Amino acid sequence: MKIAITGASGFIGQHVLQTLLQQGHEVVAIVHERPIAVGHPRLSTVNLSLAQLAQSPLAFARLHQPDVLLDLGWQHLDDYDHQSHLAEQPQLHQALVENLVRQGLPRVVGVGTCFEYGDVSGEVGEEHACLPLQNYPLGKLQLLQSLQQLQQQMAFSLCWLRPFYVYGLNTARPTLFNAIKTASERGDEQFILRTPNASHDFIEVSMLADMIARITLVGQDDGVINCCRGRLRTVQQVADAFVEEHHLPIEPVSGANPAPAPANPFFGAVGKLHRILQRSTESFSGEQ
Repeated sequence: MKIAITGASGFIGQHVLQTLLQQGHEVVAIVHERPIAVGHPRLSTVNLSLAQLAQSPLAFARLHQPDVLLDLGWQHLDDYDHQSHLAEQPQLHQALVENLVRQGLPRVVGVGTCFEYGDVSGEVGEEHACLPLQNYPLGKLQLLQSLQQLQQQMAFSLCWLRPFYVYGLNTARPTLFNAIKTASERGDEQFILRTPNASHDFIEVSMLADMIARITLVGQDDGVINCCRGRLRTVQQVADAFVEEHHLPIEPVSGANPAPAPANPFFGAVGKLHRILQRSTESFSGEQ
């Protein structure tokens, strides 16, 4: 399969890119500001901005006529209240999709965020009403709604993925897990966790990348899909798992006066996700 991808140089995108290439697919990465340091015979790059592609009458051809667009790109993720999330990004991505669909693109996989749900608690299904509180999830929800409206005018299938709390090493910006690794390399024997009891629906980035790749390959017109583990884990549990996985000689420990855990955490319903992943498993088995 031929997949065009935005955001391939990002935290999640790097892992998805590697997964798709390892599975034998042809990937066309749209790069502009951040080049991709991956040499692979099945990877090609298109050095154009999304704005240029959104206006080009040859955009679909320039992307080698892909079977699906995986839209992982988004700007200003270091500031969830940046005005660009509402004033620029939704319109840009909607224009890109519309231009590509008009020229022949049959499928789109968009990537949103669990924060589209807003202030919720307990298990949250894809049908839950969305009341986002920050510009970033507001912008993502705005893009989803504009793509759903576009479907009423143009024929294409749409999957919209909502990742939950993604963790792992991120070279682009500071994270708790970067800090743990740095402390270990410095020779520290312990790492103090400020909120060890906070609970979230954590998902490791490589696991999320596998989910995204599989849905990209078999997703039909499935709409919104929660991408998560479907259960709560504490920061302490996830930090311990991270240390064990990376064989780090350091112990994450609770501080003397840890910050209180937020009340009423939420986690994603995973029934729909599992049905689609089962479709992926059956599809792969049929190819053997």
